[in-house]
Amino acid sequence: MYTHPIDAPCWQDIMPGANPTTLEFPADTSRTILSLLLTNAAARNADTRFIFSHAAPCLLSWAGLGIAGARRAHRRARAVGQA
Repeated sequence: MYTHPIDAPCWQDIMPGANPTTLEFPADTSRTILSLLLTNAAARNADTRFIFSHAAPCLLSWAGLGIAGARRAHRRARAVGQA
């Protein structure tokens, strides 16, 4: 399933000189992916291949959060002698 974000009317001319797609496309894509995960729609449709346009910004930030979280967990485990 190919997905593409939209430029919602509420973002039209919200910031003079700023293109709404600069912020809204990655945000809309992030909301879509998160919705699929939190509602288990992705798991229920495991045979469906999802293609997300403009997903790189959210994926990169989520990867960074995951790496940071893993580092914190490792430091906590070391602190209590579990690693």
